[in-house]
Amino acid sequence: MVRQGFPSPPEAQWLVFVELHMIFVWRNLLQYLLDFRSKKPLHIGIPMMIGDVLFGYGGAGFILSQPAIKKVVEHWRLHQDDYETYAVEQWAGDMVLGRAPRDIDMPLFNANPNV
Repeated sequence: MVRQGFPSPPEAQWLVFVELHMIFVWRNLLQYLLDFRSKKPLHIGIPMMIGDVLFGYGGAGFILSQPAIKKVVEHWRLHQDDYETYAVEQWAGDMVLGRAPRDIDMPLFNANPNV
């Protein structure tokens, strides 16, 4: 997912993943993202944990900054076979994607508005 979304368009600061049933109020999302620096590697989402992987829950949507995307794609390229095997063995694609930021020590920023 990340590899296909990067770097298109190259000036994009954020990659926002949403599921088909999700609705974002884009103005609110863009306003929210103003509080972050898109030049830093950021993984933003509502936390969920499966096994030992803490990740941004896909049902709520999650966001990666462009530097985070670059790091995840670079890491994936070095470990492609491992991640492809892992993806086949797991049932949650958002968790599979969330493993890469975890593996490169990029913590999930908790975007849960109720916290």
